[in-house]
Amino acid sequence: MSFNIGTRIPPKISKTGIENVAKWAAEIGLDVLDVPNAGPEVKQACDAAGIGIGSVDAIIPALLSKDDNERGEAFEKVKATM
Repeated sequence: MSFNIGTRIPPKISKTGIENVAKWAAEIGLDVLDVPNAGPEVKQACDAAGIGIGSVDAIIPALLSKDDNERGEAFEKVKATM
């Protein structure tokens, strides 16, 4: 059985840009990065470095809304980022 090993992006390192973070992560032997968003630039940087994306933050407070419509719209936003 094998597992991918990754990390959250440390704040100091994140200031260097996603391309440098992805390259650093690959250089130290990580398999994946846990990222705050899954925009095209993040995907491209990880692909170029040869690592995957382990998880993506879903920071959309409306996911916890009591309103069905608000929750539904928030859910669609999360799906769109995947």
